[in-house]
Amino acid sequence: MSLRQLVWLLVVVCVGFAAWQLLRALIVARRTPPRATSAPAVTVVDEEGAEDDGFDYAPELRPRPVTPPPAAPQAASDAVVERSADTFQLELESRHLRREVAELRALVSRQHAEIDALQLEVAGLRTQLEDAGASASGVSPEYSESLRLAEQGMAAEEIAARCGITVAEAELVLSLARSGGAPR
Repeated sequence: MSLRQLVWLLVVVCVGFAAWQLLRALIVARRTPPRATSAPAVTVVDEEGAEDDGFDYAPELRPRPVTPPPAAPQAASDAVVERSADTFQLELESRHLRREVAELRALVSRQHAEIDALQLEVAGLRTQLEDAGASASGVSPEYSESLRLAEQGMAAEEIAARCGITVAEAELVLSLARSGGAPR
C-alpha cells in the first residue's frame, strides 16, 4: 500500500468512528428521560467565598437551597383534565377495537367464501369419483374387450387376434367368462 492509500484509509476510519459516536450519542439521548430536579442544586464557591461561574481547580461544593415548585392548579381543573384524558383514552381504545372487529368480520367473510368454494370442489370430486366407479366394473381395461367377446361366445384364437393378446391369455379370459368368475 502506498502512503496515499494509508492516509485515505485513516481518514475513512476516523469519519466512520465519528459517525458511530454521533449515532451512539443520539440513541442515548433518546433513551434517557429528562432528569428530575429532585436533587438540590449545587453552587460553586471559590476560596474567598464568592460564587464563580468559571472553572477552578478543586472547587468547594455547597448545596443551594431549593425553592418548591409553584402551587398546583385547582383540584377541580385537575379532575376535568383527568376525565378528559380518560375519555380520550377510552375513545382511542374504542376506535382500535372497532377497527379490529371490522378486520375480523372481513376475515370471517373471506373464510366463508373459501369454505363454500371448497364444498363445491368436494362435491365435484365426489361426482367424478362416482362416475369413475360406475364405469369401472372391476375388470382391467386391457382385458375388458376380450371378456366381452368371450361372453359373446367367440373362440380363443379369434379373441387373441382381435384384442392383440396371446392365445393363452385369451383362453384364460374365456374360462373366466364361462365359470362366471369375472368380477362385476
